[in-house]
Amino acid sequence: MSDAYARFWAIDLHVHTEASLDVRQKKGAASAQEIVECALGAGLDAIAITDHNTCAGIAAVVAAAEGTALTVLPGVEISTTEGHLLSLFEVGTPMVEIEDLLVGLGFTHDDQGRLDLECNYGFLDAASKICAIGGIAIPAHVDAPKGLLKLSVPGSINRVLVSPDIAAVEITDQATSVTIETRSAQRSEPLGCVQSSDCHVALDIGGRRTWFKAGAPDLRGLKHALGDPELRIRLEEPDRGGGHPTIKSVAVNGGFLDNVVTLLSPDLNCILGGTGTGKSLTIECIRFALDQQLEESQFPHIAEDVAGRLSGALGQSGVVTVELSVGGNEYRVTRVYDAEDMPPPNVEMLVGDVWIEASDLIEVICPIAAFSQGQVLEISRNPTGRMTLVDVALDLREFEKQERALVEKLRSNTIDVMSLFPRLMEVANHAEQSGVLEDRVKVLGAVFDQDVVRRQASWEVEKGALGRVQTALEGVVWVDHSFVPRHDGQSWVANLDLGQELGVLVAEAAQRFNAAGEAFGEAKRVALEKLGSISANWAQRSDVYKAELQQALSELSADQSLPALQQQLARAQSDLVEAQAAREELVAVRQPEFDECLTEREGLLDGLRDVRRARREARAVRADQLESRCGGWVKLKISQTPDSFEYQQRLRELAVGARLRQEDLLAIELIYPFKLVRNIFRDDLDPLVSDDLSLTAIRRFRDNLDAKDLWLEFLNLQSIPLPDRLGVKFKKSDSQNFVALEKLAHGERCTAILVVLLADGDQPLIVDQPEDAVHAPWMEDYLVERLRNLRGERQYLFVTRSPAIVISADAEQLVTMRAASDQGTIEAAGSLDRFDLNALALHHLEGGAVAVRRRTQKLSPSIEASA
Repeated sequence: MSDAYARFWAIDLHVHTEASLDVRQKKGAASAQEIVECALGAGLDAIAITDHNTCAGIAAVVAAAEGTALTVLPGVEISTTEGHLLSLFEVGTPMVEIEDLLVGLGFTHDDQGRLDLECNYGFLDAASKICAIGGIAIPAHVDAPKGLLKLSVPGSINRVLVSPDIAAVEITDQATSVTIETRSAQRSEPLGCVQSSDCHVALDIGGRRTWFKAGAPDLRGLKHALGDPELRIRLEEPDRGGGHPTIKSVAVNGGFLDNVVTLLSPDLNCILGGTGTGKSLTIECIRFALDQQLEESQFPHIAEDVAGRLSGALGQSGVVTVELSVGGNEYRVTRVYDAEDMPPPNVEMLVGDVWIEASDLIEVICPIAAFSQGQVLEISRNPTGRMTLVDVALDLREFEKQERALVEKLRSNTIDVMSLFPRLMEVANHAEQSGVLEDRVKVLGAVFDQDVVRRQASWEVEKGALGRVQTALEGVVWVDHSFVPRHDGQSWVANLDLGQELGVLVAEAAQRFNAAGEAFGEAKRVALEKLGSISANWAQRSDVYKAELQQALSELSADQSLPALQQQLARAQSDLVEAQAAREELVAVRQPEFDECLTEREGLLDGLRDVRRARREARAVRADQLESRCGGWVKLKISQTPDSFEYQQRLRELAVGARLRQEDLLAIELIYPFKLVRNIFRDDLDPLVSDDLSLTAIRRFRDNLDAKDLWLEFLNLQSIPLPDRLGVKFKKSDSQNFVALEKLAHGERCTAILVVLLADGDQPLIVDQPEDAVHAPWMEDYLVERLRNLRGERQYLFVTRSPAIVISADAEQLVTMRAASDQGTIEAAGSLDRFDLNALALHHLEGGAVAVRRRTQKLSPSIEASA
């Protein structure tokens, strides 16, 4: 494995030793050891020894730096006919090569170290010779009195600045960089500016310095950095740590990636490799460990694929460990894969040198914005799935908790409503008969004048009362609250006295509970016994009354029809008593009970509506913020109309058999479920009628529910999720108009989604193959520039085969993977300036050097024309 990912290193490119005559002549010249100590004390990672026209002082400083963290680049400050030129070489370059260069430039051994001499060449010729032996040439202090910019011939200045042999220019004043940028505009690549101390006294080392980003502070890294100075060169100290949360590493033990540890940069990371090497698996392992996996309900097919991939790759008991840096704290998250019983992640925080448990922090320490392979494309197609773009930076847990609680209560209320409804209807129907029965009793009662006959009504009332009391008594039961825990009071050892107290408590509680049960049984038995006695006495008296009644009927007439009429009267009076009792039960119990249940339901619906509205408003604010950061390419809007797909599907199932026209069904589907269910259940249908929906159609739908007893399913329509939808519009580079995502080709859709993903947030952004279906020029036009401009604000991790992301966007960390048989492994990891990574990137991204040369040869006319 190669060097670590690219980071910024501090370097002083212009340091003199006693080998320079003007230093040697000064009193108190510094030794090599003092130079190294001063450089380290100044916080430098590297220095370049650049004595005047000599390399004699390099070896001593290199020797003094051995075993320290300081890198020493060999170099020379060459006096040309036009000014001073820094020449820098790779660590370990043999001194003989540099000496030969000096001799070739015209400096004899005796002349080396002198400042008053100059070689026989100007900047460009000298630079050409430097580059020929692997060095780089940098005109020194170009804005000083004897610098490049002070040359009398402007054309000569410009020729130097645009020459490919000039790697950078050294400036003393940062304002000079504007002049350099203007005068080197015709150059094919930007020309970087560097600052150095040009120190002749050790204490001045690092007084001016340059920071360059590379895998290591050597010439190879410096060359790479100067090739992209916009990202990799700084004249002011960069924020090395960064304030954003980062994933430092992911390690897998067991399965396909057994013993594979992937180190990540806090900036842009790219994972490359062939199919089946474990690239996507690495991302899914991170998501799994942090318990932030794909939402299965929104992306079922992708979730199924990911689940299968994890199961096959981690096997039984595979372990994933992710180390994080968040808010200045270090965390370690470990999770074991178990398909049967998936445990939650275990979280630890580093305190000093010790890891301590911090599992309660898993939901807050590091939320990530992660997108599995194909998810970006699915999001572009799915207005509901797109909400992920907004939600990733929102904490919606309280809204979701409230909604779950309300939905659960609403479903429980539905069961209550449906349990109360049949008895309510039964009692109401029975109570409706009371008016008819009263009229019948009056008609039949008019036949009889005897008081004994008319008193029959009171006997029927009493009979009904006795029956209701008996039914109530027989129906009441003791709910068994038996309390028999296994504790004898003697099993405790450390706290025997408390264990004995607990034993006494258990015994006493069991005794009291059992006694209460026995008391209840006895009370019920006594009550039924007394009721039996009252009923027996009442029956005896009833027999006496019936005898009196028969005697009275015989005295009235010998007509045999009177007994029959009396029996009809008795039945009518009995039915009337039941109907009146039903009416009392309806008014006093059933209707208030049902109304209270419906009132509770309306409160729950109001609460559910408020929670959903508050969540939608939070998302709307977030969408506005996100849009403002999309560079004018994308518009975002939370729709006021939620996604009703599941609601409509259920509604269509309930409408089967109702004989509705398609247009009627469509009109019903457009009615909000709260209103539709409420009005149809209460048979208040008129408010639902519209130009598109007739009363007849609504009545048919309701009758179908009634006939098939679908009321429970119908009421549950009010608890169906109604997800918010995110509308996205995209402005193509060749247009000023914004077009809805649904009207764009899927490549344009994906581009828009990726623009949004890059727009905001400081949490790690993880995307598997972002280039899927994205046209190559759009990667450069929309994404690369944003990645370059947003660098340092968040961590990025891409599984990709896109040269635009890896090369143009300039990844700090490349990880290339390979697989053999059933084992994946890391081929190499590090910065693109490392030779092995550079070669592997060429292979994985471009197909190798031959492929690049062929393409370059055939496309060169267009490349030259666009230069």
